[in-house]
Amino acid sequence: DETARGKVQVILEESRRLDTILKSILNFARPTSPVQGEVDLNLLARQTMELMSIGFDQRRIEVDMQLAPAIPKAHGDGEMLKQCLINLVKNAQEAMPEGGRLTVRTGMSQQHVHIAVADTGVGIPAELHDKIFSPFFSTKEKGAGIGLAMARAIAEAQGGSLEARNSPGGGTEFILRFPAEQGQK
Repeated sequence: DETARGKVQVILEESRRLDTILKSILNFARPTSPVQGEVDLNLLARQTMELMSIGFDQRRIEVDMQLAPAIPKAHGDGEMLKQCLINLVKNAQEAMPEGGRLTVRTGMSQQHVHIAVADTGVGIPAELHDKIFSPFFSTKEKGAGIGLAMARAIAEAQGGSLEARNSPGGGTEFILRFPAEQGQK
């Protein structure tokens, strides 16, 4: 039926995307050149969360999308930026094993557009804050420790940045910043 066809289409698209990701992981030590272009962070957030939020109801995770209405496009590689966002959403989900609220928001500050992922999980212990972006560092039993390191490397390779901070009410917020496309306000 139509629903099943839609799911199969998503599976096929994600299989292609995962093939690209695997190549990126294999090239982690020697990153490939990103395909630069205009990236609509709001569209990227909507598409990513449509995929990633499957099963959030069972995990008692509520998604709050706060997308700025008229932000400029980011300058970067859309697939690579999507991978950054997926890594951040997966980390947020894992930080809330009992459920919670996952907030994705976009905005602009100075000459950069940003996309932030915040959770109401356990937060990052102060003694680990400097280590979380180190390759192969993980606090999870089954974690490989490359998600955050890869996200930061991707962001920096495209002239952006990734920072983390604990939220005052509990949880963590990760903020990806990218240069806005030239000529846009």
